[in-house]
Amino acid sequence: MDAKEVARPCASLSLVDEENAATWLGDDLWNVVDKKLGLRLVGKVWTNKHVNREAFRATIPKIWWTMQEVQVEVIQENIFVFHFKKRDDRQRVLTGGPWGFDRGLLVLEEPVGSGDLNRGVV
Repeated sequence: MDAKEVARPCASLSLVDEENAATWLGDDLWNVVDKKLGLRLVGKVWTNKHVNREAFRATIPKIWWTMQEVQVEVIQENIFVFHFKKRDDRQRVLTGGPWGFDRGLLVLEEPVGSGDLNRGVV
């Protein structure tokens, strides 16, 4: 099979509806994305030194005393994403601060959409 034979059936495929507007994947997919973002927080530890990532990942969930486990994902130096299993835990952490770690202030923010986390974290 050559490239023209493969391309011919694909030529009729389109992501455009009858009015020639791009078709999105659907509200159901956006609801899933909103739900997942709704269970996350992005945080940055404001300090002049590098945070011990493993100590941070082990300590912060214990300080927060959440009802269910919180996973801490390291994004880059002093920037983390927190994955909650319950909205109540997330909301309590977000509003219960200020939080700190090793003499640095932990600034938390709700993620919105996609993009560069460096630009979104103060």
